Amino acid sequence: MGTVVMIGQLILALAILVSLHEWGHYIAARSFGIRVEKFFIFFDAWGIKLFSKKINDTEWGIGWLPLGGYVKIAGMIDESLDKEQLKSEPKDDEFRGKPAWQRLIVMLGGVTVNFILGILIFSLMLFYYGDQFLPNQAVVQGNGIMVSEFGQQAGFKNGDKVLKVNGQEVLKFRDLRDPAYLLSDDLSYAIERGGESMEIPVADSIKKKLLESKGQSLFDIRFKPYVGQVVKKSNADKAGLKVKDRVISIADKEIQFFDELKSALDEHKKEEVDMVVERDGAAAGCGSWRRTVPRRGWYGAAGGTEATSPARRRC
Repeated sequence: MGTVVMIGQLILALAILVSLHEWGHYIAARSFGIRVEKFFIFFDAWGIKLFSKKINDTEWGIGWLPLGGYVKIAGMIDESLDKEQLKSEPKDDEFRGKPAWQRLIVMLGGVTVNFILGILIFSLMLFYYGDQFLPNQAVVQGNGIMVSEFGQQAGFKNGDKVLKVNGQEVLKFRDLRDPAYLLSDDLSYAIERGGESMEIPVADSIKKKLLESKGQSLFDIRFKPYVGQVVKKSNADKAGLKVKDRVISIADKEIQFFDELKSALDEHKKEEVDMVVERDGAAAGCGSWRRTVPRRGWYGAAGGTEATSPARRRC
């Protein structure tokens, strides 16, 4: 049933797009007094039509083959491949009887409507959904950053709060991680660490490694160790981890952030450790459960976050 619905949605979407595209050709042709003989959504291959009605000089219809559509403009060789009309002299209401600039506008009518439609759809989506982003100020006031291997090489530490990049404050946290900064001659970040402000320059060698890494960055948002996803039949699933579980401790070591979880597990490679989690919003120690989990058992679970919610702004 789902497949049938998807096919129906595809055909409906195609019908709308084709109608608007062909309407662009039609309205341009009619604006210059050019006769339009047919306007069809989908192709009426071999003359088979689902519906047709002639209004004035134009036959309006729906074909049976949902692979596009067409308008048949007098004096133009189009999808109909009608060459008979070219044997006579051009008439005033034919495409070939109009000046070149008018013919060009008719030919561009379809793509022009598609272009305008794209801008309209994007504008409406932006207006309705707005621009969702995480304000950098929320990260500064929150848990700070979680540092990658490249970030550690540059001098960052987990929990640092990034204030500026190249001397400029940014509104959106994602802008701090913009790869375009890696192309600048000098790259430095102003940070706050333990209540003290300092500047961290990023060496050219690290910038080069980041550019070659295809997607890596110096840091990301530091978030609490919630389980965002558990792969079925994975070791994490067998160990009993569930989505939205929050890891409280590993081997009696308190865990507050995801980077601490990773470090704690790295300390116990190939060992079995006790992992305590919080489930269903219960306070630490209430409703928690203890399960012996092999170091490799964590794999199959992806981290999640319940950090500061993204801001929404209408543009």
